[in-house]
Amino acid sequence: MSKPANNAEGEAALIRALRALSVSGRRLHRMLDGRWGVMATRDMRRRPVVTLSADTVARLAEEGRILPADEETFVVAQRVAANAWP
Repeated sequence: MSKPANNAEGEAALIRALRALSVSGRRLHRMLDGRWGVMATRDMRRRPVVTLSADTVARLAEEGRILPADEETFVVAQRVAANAWP
């Protein structure tokens, strides 16, 4: 019975993380304990806005929802809509 609750919490964290990453300048950073965190500022001493597991980050990267910025960070993949003009 607890598995669906954990899944729901995981999906809520995933949505919060993608929303937080959509703010300009924010990146998903690898933390020392193996998790990944969305930082509100460049100051790595502060707490992350949202944390994700390494498995979740790998899944998001495979789906193309996040893109690597460098070895230790990811950014959200921007979807470019096609122009309506001919």
